[in-house]
Amino acid sequence: SQDTAHSVASLWQEGIMGKAGKSKGKKNRRQKHAEAELDTSIPRSFVIGKDVPPSVQQLVTDVRSVMAPYTALKLKVSKKNVMKDFVAMAGPLGVSHLMAFSKTAVGTNLRLARLPRGPTLTFRVPSYSLAKDVSSQMAKPKSPGQQLLTPPLLVLNNFSGEDVATKLLATTFQSMFPSIDVSTVELGDLRRVCLIHRDSEGDMYLRHYELSVKPAGVSKSIKSLLKPKVPDLSKFNDVSEFVLRGGEGYESDASDMGESNKVELAQTLKGANLAASKSAIRLTEMGPRLSLSLLKVEEGFCGGEVLFHSHVRKTQEQMAAGKRKREKAVLLKAYRKAEQARNVEKKAADRAENRERSIAGHKAKHSTEDDDKDASADDDDDAAAA
Repeated sequence: SQDTAHSVASLWQEGIMGKAGKSKGKKNRRQKHAEAELDTSIPRSFVIGKDVPPSVQQLVTDVRSVMAPYTALKLKVSKKNVMKDFVAMAGPLGVSHLMAFSKTAVGTNLRLARLPRGPTLTFRVPSYSLAKDVSSQMAKPKSPGQQLLTPPLLVLNNFSGEDVATKLLATTFQSMFPSIDVSTVELGDLRRVCLIHRDSEGDMYLRHYELSVKPAGVSKSIKSLLKPKVPDLSKFNDVSEFVLRGGEGYESDASDMGESNKVELAQTLKGANLAASKSAIRLTEMGPRLSLSLLKVEEGFCGGEVLFHSHVRKTQEQMAAGKRKREKAVLLKAYRKAEQARNVEKKAADRAENRERSIAGHKAKHSTEDDDKDASADDDDDAAAA
């Protein structure tokens, strides 16, 4: 859309590009991957779906591609796995967020939790479109490839409210993606856009785009000459025939949107996009599409105090009673845990005591048998001497 392309173009122009100058050159991908693995500040995620139909399972796969590369793309979930299993593995693997899809009789739900202690946001998913459905509606669909090697650029629209739910939504979405350092970011690493729009009624819409940059005001013939791979000129008598074959009718498709999506790049990129020259930003939707409606916000991980609920409104007395109930449950859990620890220690002490008693009895038995053998031997000696 023109509005989305214009907003992304504004971000590029206002500072996402970094300082003007020549491109520093790309680091080795393996080196970048190793540095990212060592960086514990980068958010990572688990995207799971348990006991869901095939369509929702495919949605899980598509959402993993949105969160790539800092997510478990090939994570397998068995029927025996529970939430505690993923929480236990999140610490050693540096995973900071969990997205869990579920299917109920009412519809599809999504729980988005910060690991390990929350908060947890529960969404209803009224509708969604898979990536393959989005690609099937496009004239020239593109399959994901190199774009998934770098994280997407997050764009939040209409998340400026002052209420608790809006602040938590904005903070949670921002913490799911790596932050961008304006002074060191490379434009070549910004290949995707994750757009989350919130309307006036509070419903949210997620879209996933591929971000491409094309030289503005340049015909396709000139662009093909500027690329590293030289086009086939064997059918032309002169290079001028190749350049002039299309005339003005072969202007770049990116120029059809006017000036709203054109910016001056601060770095030289691939595809004849030179620094300090005008280039046009184009967004191509990759999918999936999600419609999200916030149901509730819980303070802890899949539990705790309910900070927001879209359908239930509680009085101060009810909230205080619920708080006392939760505190009582915490105290009861701590008491049972301490009692269990005492029982374990008592059983260990009893086993040690029984072991010592058994060893002492075994030794006493062997000592008695030895004494009997000695006495029998003495009797035999006396009998022989007589």
